[in-house]
Amino acid sequence: WDTFEPLSESHPEFAVTPYGKSKLDLLGWLRTRTIPFLWTRTFFQFGANEPTGRLVPSLIDSLLMGEVFKVQNGDDIRDFVYIEDIVEILRGLITQRKVGVVNIGSGAGVRVEDLARSVSQLLGQENLILYGEKKVPKSIVISNPKRLISLYGEYSWTPLTTALAQSIEARTRNSIGSKEHPFQ
Repeated sequence: WDTFEPLSESHPEFAVTPYGKSKLDLLGWLRTRTIPFLWTRTFFQFGANEPTGRLVPSLIDSLLMGEVFKVQNGDDIRDFVYIEDIVEILRGLITQRKVGVVNIGSGAGVRVEDLARSVSQLLGQENLILYGEKKVPKSIVISNPKRLISLYGEYSWTPLTTALAQSIEARTRNSIGSKEHPFQ
């Protein structure tokens, strides 16, 4: 993630964590075989029933509980993709028997601060967001969707505010987390 250009399937692969190294080892092994495989790299997915600990569910849960949420690196840019879109794309790639490595991302970058602001506005809790100091983005992580488009075709991604609203609705309805949400 030390680049400021969209990531393609041919971008150099470097794993830092044991989990990442294991995945990269498996991909390397698959590449040495003559079997067809589909390997997808999903960018920053979010959606209903996601466990707390990732940005979007943690943000939603904090605001639903009336707790302050601090956005650390608000100027960082990410390719946030809604899980319902990912499912539809995966269904298409699998049923069409596509093979190889495919990035699943929209290619559209969203500032983390803007995502947090959208969630806080949807919940009417703008006063509960604290932003870190403004700085140059530490990282820009977005997909280059050229290969996805060539295999799947153009895709109409769910608008971010719609996807966030549906995620909020699901978290409110299902009371995910250890505390009851006060806005139920």
